Amino acid sequence: MESHSAIGIDIGTQSSVIATVKKGGIEIILNESSNRLTPTVIAYSDHERLIGDSAVAQMKSNFKNTIPYLNRFISLTSDCTEQVEEELKYVSNNVGF
Repeated sequence: MESHSAIGIDIGTQSSVIATVKKGGIEIILNESSNRLTPTVIAYSDHERLIGDSAVAQMKSNFKNTIPYLNRFISLTSDCTEQVEEELKYVSNNVGF
């Protein structure tokens, strides 16, 4: 008999959480740092993409390529010109749309 699980992802302004349903309860999935909360931050360089704690750790040295408050950009497209322009006022890097 196949067993299926549901997962839930809560992308918050500062932190995100992933959970699954197991044995009639909800289990929070730990991140690579064994934390229940993962910072909602991404960063990139020529060689790698960083998510969560690792992106925060290099934020000062790679601020131009770090995007905090990522959820502000989720679901925005180039058709949302006014909203994209408003959101870009709050980031220090070149986010392409």
